[in-house]
Amino acid sequence: MKQCEEGFSEVMDETLIIALGIACAVVVMIVMFGVLPNIQKSAYIVPLYGVKNVSGHSVITLFDRGGDPVYFNASPSASYRTIISVDTTAGTFTAVPAPGLNALTSGDLVYIYYTGSGFVITGNLNGTSVTSLPVGQVTVRMVDANTGTLISQEIVVKGTVTTPTANVTITTTATATPTATATVSTRTITVRWSPQGLGYGSLAPPAQLSNGQEVIVPRGSSKTIYFVPNINKAVRTIKLGGTTVYTGSSVGSTISYTISNIVEDREITATIS
Repeated sequence: MKQCEEGFSEVMDETLIIALGIACAVVVMIVMFGVLPNIQKSAYIVPLYGVKNVSGHSVITLFDRGGDPVYFNASPSASYRTIISVDTTAGTFTAVPAPGLNALTSGDLVYIYYTGSGFVITGNLNGTSVTSLPVGQVTVRMVDANTGTLISQEIVVKGTVTTPTANVTITTTATATPTATATVSTRTITVRWSPQGLGYGSLAPPAQLSNGQEVIVPRGSSKTIYFVPNINKAVRTIKLGGTTVYTGSSVGSTISYTISNIVEDREITATIS
């Protein structure tokens, strides 16, 4: 009986060794012959949205602070193709690039304006016919057209949708009908860190802010600030308006802090050592 058990054990050992050898051979073949699947990378971009007043009408601005170039068409050079959508109380619109506007690269500034029936993206507002944005909240979304991945999304105009209640009488006078104009106010976040040279602040690492840079955000919105220490350094404290909101000692770790409901100018400061 004992000899039978020993024989069975030897067979099992040999079977396991053969299976392990086959598995290793398969892995080697995959690596050597490139059988591994090609995972498509999504575009990376650091956009800055805003709203600008043009002849009494609000126009959305989009500034590319860095990252991959993105294209509005399917040309052979378009490694990353993007679709920009605008969500409003009047519906969701796909912004159409103006003729000749093919790409958005680092440092470019474009305008997204409302025509009354849709949105157009342009690099120059000269000669354009601009209509006020639909009343209420306006959100801009940038999507990687190749992968369907959301690149960025931001509310550029805060607002709510109200529905009239039944049996409510609305009285009007025979005067000129007022024109509803979407407006948005902004607030400033000043980002600082000390000492200089041991790390940096960022809105989206690895893109860096300059020390003391002012970040413009819509009033009432939220913004996440990142502090990235150098190797072997750590973010020790973060203060918001003089109040300590973070203490730590994790060497080499990026620390983020989200400022919520920004209704006044704020200053955020980190110490790194």
